[in-house]
Amino acid sequence: MLENFKELLKKKGVEFEIVEEQIRALKKIALWYANDERFSGDLRKGILLRGTCGTGKSIISTVIEETIKKGQLNNPMHISATRLQEIYQNNEEVEKEMLENRLFVIIDDLGTESAKITIYGSVIYPFNSMFESRYKKGLTTIVNTNYTPDDIEKAYTIRIRDRFRETMNEIVLEFKSLRK
Repeated sequence: MLENFKELLKKKGVEFEIVEEQIRALKKIALWYANDERFSGDLRKGILLRGTCGTGKSIISTVIEETIKKGQLNNPMHISATRLQEIYQNNEEVEKEMLENRLFVIIDDLGTESAKITIYGSVIYPFNSMFESRYKKGLTTIVNTNYTPDDIEKAYTIRIRDRFRETMNEIVLEFKSLRK
């Protein structure tokens, strides 16, 4: 995974320092993906990758996606939170079905979208709707966000925050932006 991380940075032409905390996160994720009992969390859960801007969360999410694609028959769906909002706003049924039924879904930058939208007078909570459906089916969700647990609760409700704890292993990148 570390090599994929470095390769992605190079492809994107991103000047980004790689720090020990990112390497530790990638090692944890590799153990999780390999279903290795040395993983310090729950192997049945997904991943919540949390931290401030510029810590490499989106690139790590892309590395997870590429790793899953190499090892699974079922391609993961990797979308931005703003795209998730658009799918629900435009009632794109095929995409909604994929979000709610794919074995792996990766949501990039949760919190950049509107938590609720109004369509013809009806209030809809796109992420909550998608996540609740996946929760009921026991499907794996991977999320990256700048939000703290309190931010998640305020934006998406205490119920969603609590279900994050139940269904995702939290990996926190606690350092300042490495963007140059």
